[in-house]
Amino acid sequence: MAQLDQQPLVPTTHPSHTHLHPDALRYALIALTSFLLLVILLALQLFGLYSAVHGQRQPDLRVNWCSPAFRDFAVAVTTGNCQKYTVIDSSSNGIGCISLPGDQQRDWLTGTIIALSVALVCQVLDTILMLLTNSKTKWRAVKAQRPWLTMFGGVIMLVVLVVFGVFNAKDLPKGVTEAVWIYRKEPSREMGRVCRGLLNPPGLRGVMIGYMDGLFESWGGVYHGH
Repeated sequence: MAQLDQQPLVPTTHPSHTHLHPDALRYALIALTSFLLLVILLALQLFGLYSAVHGQRQPDLRVNWCSPAFRDFAVAVTTGNCQKYTVIDSSSNGIGCISLPGDQQRDWLTGTIIALSVALVCQVLDTILMLLTNSKTKWRAVKAQRPWLTMFGGVIMLVVLVVFGVFNAKDLPKGVTEAVWIYRKEPSREMGRVCRGLLNPPGLRGVMIGYMDGLFESWGGVYHGH
């Protein structure tokens, strides 16, 4: 009889289950939140770029410039360079407004178009840089996997906004002189009167009030309270 070789039975081994990193869920939530914020940021930037281009193309861009001196039955204002403006009602109580050419606003729109276009290019370059490097990649002992262009660009833009904001708060708008003549017509008088007024720059408070009025004007009674 043939003798069979008896081989020891080897237990079948199954691959061990892969254990997830204990912080995997937290990392996934951070990545998902970052992606959603990126999508929101890009949407806001593209919408802002579209709005800036649309506003910059308007042929007759005008802006209201308001002052407490233009109230109390004021009907018109003449500046020192003989430019006459009709006083219009303001959405805010206690001030009147005149309509001026929006030269400064057009410059701001042009700057917004340039800044947003450069920001989008910087974000694309930063994305490429972060995809081509890892956490160990260094350049002159500095980690390369960082959004360097976006970070430095944001700081530069903040400085530019502060500088231009200071100059705008300290100066009167183009076309408005410090000394003006205000024409008033009171209901109790048969004849009107002309008053000489001295205008001051808006300052930070005036700039902020004008910014808030323009930003929240569409809210109507919710913002103005009536």
